[in-house]
Amino acid sequence: MKGLLEKDFPVRISCQSISNLVTDMDITWKQVKNIPSSWNKPNLLAQHANFVNPQGLDLDSIIIFVYESGFDLHSGRGFGYSPSGKPSVLSLVPKVKQVTLIAAISDEEFVYHELLNSNGQMT
Repeated sequence: MKGLLEKDFPVRISCQSISNLVTDMDITWKQVKNIPSSWNKPNLLAQHANFVNPQGLDLDSIIIFVYESGFDLHSGRGFGYSPSGKPSVLSLVPKVKQVTLIAAISDEEFVYHELLNSNGQMT
């Protein structure tokens, strides 16, 4: 997190100050799903690149990815927030209405987003 903040913003910050802020907020970050290390092995990343490159994408020009995703009982999160000292709780039954996110993202900015309720109306 320290590296991301210093890369994107003209600030100098210590890991300890981030930790102190999170502790003061009484929030902890917990891993709730193990991520296989094999997902980030160099040969797998190379396979991904070799798949994308022949598809005819000109990666030197601006590309906008449009994505639609529904959030319901089938969505699984890898991490979750919870009060300090308490485990992160995941439920298989959604506690809120199902929501669909439609987003357009480029490599430079978040272009557009829209959230829709299960009835298709904007939230």
